[in-house]
Amino acid sequence: MLRELAAGPKARQRLEDAATDGLLETLVPGMQALMTLRRPALGHRYTVGAHSLLAATMTTSVACNDALAAGLLGEAHDLRVLWAATLLHDAGKATPGAPQGPPPRSPARWAPTAQERSAPPYSHANTCCCRS
Repeated sequence: MLRELAAGPKARQRLEDAATDGLLETLVPGMQALMTLRRPALGHRYTVGAHSLLAATMTTSVACNDALAAGLLGEAHDLRVLWAATLLHDAGKATPGAPQGPPPRSPARWAPTAQERSAPPYSHANTCCCRS
């Protein structure tokens, strides 16, 4: 999925299809339900899930093409944190009546694996949209 996010907005449809089919549930619990959830206001063009996926894919494009965004990322230019934030920012909406606010954190569940810790960062320098 990180490769799809690194591809930017052009990968949105593939990510939406995967989310609708339930293939992103281990990464974003409830994403399949969010793909059909609509907010009541007229100004909402996308479902909650499609909005989160669009935001995540656009993060790559903005980080690569906007000087202010690139500066805010700092020297690490690690987009994974931004991708996680945009994918999870509406995750609580998948459960009707669930308390709003941050989910409880379980260190065992969210701790990176040895493979994730040793993997090179998905960075401003090596995302698809940033290559010349």
